[in-house]
Amino acid sequence: MRTTLFFLFLVFSTSLLLGQQNSDKRTVIIHGMVKELNTMTPITEASISVLRDAKIIKTVQADDKGNYVLSMDVLEGEQLIIKGSAKHHSDSKNLLIVESTGPEDYLVDIELVYQTVSQTPPRILFERNDIEHIPFDLTMYRQLLEDNPKICLEIELYSHPEEKEKLTKKRLIQFEKFLIEQNFPMNQVDFNFTHHIRRCDENEPCLTELFFEISSLDGHCLQE
Repeated sequence: MRTTLFFLFLVFSTSLLLGQQNSDKRTVIIHGMVKELNTMTPITEASISVLRDAKIIKTVQADDKGNYVLSMDVLEGEQLIIKGSAKHHSDSKNLLIVESTGPEDYLVDIELVYQTVSQTPPRILFERNDIEHIPFDLTMYRQLLEDNPKICLEIELYSHPEEKEKLTKKRLIQFEKFLIEQNFPMNQVDFNFTHHIRRCDENEPCLTELFFEISSLDGHCLQE
């Protein structure tokens, strides 16, 4: 008889506890936009995950404008991690604390930092008064654009202080021909024909150098 009463008490206590937990649980909506931290442009191909106790419990994808929305059951006072990730970007984690008398929806914008290449790109140099560049490996620059179809690169030339301005234009025109011959994605390239002058240190050779600079992450050069 005592065993039966203890069992019934245990069942009643468990049911009461579960009922209390269910009464504390409610459905909320979590939404926001995924953006690149420096340019604040939307990231369209991003994945957003919700973690509870370091375990992923829900994952959604951002839409073509970088927005995301999800709904889920939560407990009052619990802490969730909203994690954003995207190709060529570092992950970002945001802490969300569910308030006991809080709103039914939470706005959580996610900002990711764009990562270009992990290696140092090769230098593109010119000998004094030479229109042709010193041979270099173009693979890293090509791979960067192929992996990121919305990146735009601006090409600038920094010349030796004693070289004439007209040589800058000739070199850039020649370099453009070189890129075309190499089937480089020219629709993602802008040429800056401004005549820049290098600052030369006495302890190093002062050669003209050409730079690929990221000018846009949202494909502005594709719209021109």
